[in-house]
Amino acid sequence: MRAGLIGFVLALGIGSLAQAHSQEPGYREVFAGEFATQTYTLKNAYEFPAVYRIEVLTKDHEPVEKGWKLSEGQRLYRLEPGSERRFTVLINMVGETEKKLLICTTLEAIGYEESTPGNISRICSRLRVISPGGDAAGDGH
Repeated sequence: MRAGLIGFVLALGIGSLAQAHSQEPGYREVFAGEFATQTYTLKNAYEFPAVYRIEVLTKDHEPVEKGWKLSEGQRLYRLEPGSERRFTVLINMVGETEKKLLICTTLEAIGYEESTPGNISRICSRLRVISPGGDAAGDGH
């Protein structure tokens, strides 16, 4: 009986880990002029609707408040189960030779009621942007 209960609890845990969201591409290196653009695909692999927030962080996981925007203008996306959404990030490179960034999607709410999730998933893709005229070593931004 006890072994059966443990097996049931493990099966529940494994099932919840198998459901998540995904984001592609995982890493990209882009050469750009004044502005760089990169398109990502966000997929909701949960069996329920989910709301995701898009963020840009430094390589040290600090929020980047200025110098980027989404082409669609919104930072929250609601996806139905099994659906995906493309979004494009625009990075301002004026006065910069290199930026190393993390483009992240974070689970904000779940279900039709958009309730707070018990576990929050975050996926980050690395983006390195190099501006012409700058050296590839750059200053590490």
